[in-house]
Amino acid sequence: MSALPKWTPGEHVPADRPIRALLLDDSSFDRRRIRRYSEKSRLDVEFTEAPDLKSMERALEQGVFDLFLLDYQLPEGNGLRAVEMIRRTAVQSDAAVIMITGQQHREVAVEAMREGCHDLIPKDEMSPAMLRERMSAALARVRGTSVDQAQVQEPLQRALRKAMQSEAMQRLLEDGLRRAIRQEYLPTGLSEAGRIDALLGSYLEVDDFHFRT
Repeated sequence: MSALPKWTPGEHVPADRPIRALLLDDSSFDRRRIRRYSEKSRLDVEFTEAPDLKSMERALEQGVFDLFLLDYQLPEGNGLRAVEMIRRTAVQSDAAVIMITGQQHREVAVEAMREGCHDLIPKDEMSPAMLRERMSAALARVRGTSVDQAQVQEPLQRALRKAMQSEAMQRLLEDGLRRAIRQEYLPTGLSEAGRIDALLGSYLEVDDFHFRT
C-alpha cells in the first residue's frame, strides 16, 4: 500500500506547530495503535495521553488542545462525561471532539453528536486513512475552514446508519412508535394495548417499511 501524501495544515491549524491532541483511552494498546496510525497518516500531531477522566481533568487544567479523541468505554464513566467536561472548560470551546466506539456501542452515535461531538470513529474499522480524514474534517469544521461537504457528511451518515441498525436503537424506535400511536389514537378510543401492538406490528412486518437515515 502506498504511503499517504504529507498533510498540509490549513487555516484551522497553524502551519508552524503540531496539532495538539488529547487522547482519552484506558487501553495502553489502543493508545499506541492510535499514535501509530497518526504517524502513518502523516498528520503532525502532538499527543497528550489520559487513561481516565481524572487524568483528563488534570490535562484540561494544564493545556489547551485543538482536538480530543475520546474512547466511549471507560472504567469509570464514559466518553459522554468527557465531552461534558470539555464543554465546561471555556478555553477548550473551539476544540474538535471525536468519539471512538467499539462494536457494542454504535447506538451512542446520535447522543454523541447531540452532546457536541464532531465525528465518530468505530474502533474496529479505524485505519490511518480514516483517522486522517476524520481528524482533518473535524478540525476544519470547528475552525470554519471550507471543506467538501461530502467529506463531513458521509462519515456521519455511515455512523448513523450503523447506529439505526443496532438492536438497542430498534427497541428505542419501537417504544417511541408505541408512545406516538397511543397519543395519536387515544382521542378516538383506540387505546387498548393489544390493538396498538397489532397496528404497530402490521407496519414493522412490511418488508419495505424503513426509516430514512
